[in-house]
Amino acid sequence: MPWLLKIAGMYGTIKQGINELGDLFYSTSIPSSPYKFLNTEAQFVFIFSKQYLQKK
Repeated sequence: MPWLLKIAGMYGTIKQGINELGDLFYSTSIPSSPYKFLNTEAQFVFIFSKQYLQKK
């Protein structure tokens, strides 16, 4: 399975991925962002990931 992730260009840790989702969420919160329309989806994925994938 790791070879499939490499082919897809996916690498890093869960923490890094959650941080990137957080960056996406905060950048789409800016009113002048061209990706403002993705804010709701980014928020959902970010919160879901933090809640279910991060170690407690």
